[in-house]
Amino acid sequence: MGAIVTSKRAHLVALVAVVIAGLAGCAGISPTGPLPETAVPVTSFEVVKGKWAGIVARSPASRREDLIELTIDGDGAYRFTSARTIGVLQGGGKLMLKDGALSSASEQGSANYRLVDRGGKHVLKVEAVDRDGLRYSAELTR
Repeated sequence: MGAIVTSKRAHLVALVAVVIAGLAGCAGISPTGPLPETAVPVTSFEVVKGKWAGIVARSPASRREDLIELTIDGDGAYRFTSARTIGVLQGGGKLMLKDGALSSASEQGSANYRLVDRGGKHVLKVEAVDRDGLRYSAELTR
């Protein structure tokens, strides 16, 4: 009879393990680490045309989070609006396209833009430096 109890206990433990594994899968637990990225060459402004949005990070770090919206036209003209805790910052200009990447420059600073595919979704990665040397970065999505 001891063998039957041990066998039932082993089946119960196995059943509980399967249920826990199934529940973890349903809960959307994903593998650790970021999704892999693949560079997407920008061959024309049409590839990035549209409205992009995301959060801007500053270096050195700041406690505030600024939301930025960037609209790119098919001719490379762009406009941005940043909703900040101290007010709204707006601007615009013309993007330059070279070697599959974008850049912009003005007397206020410069920025480089890279398009990547992350898990089937396009992300526009922006790295900028203002005239005072402060660095900004953002990951924008449509």
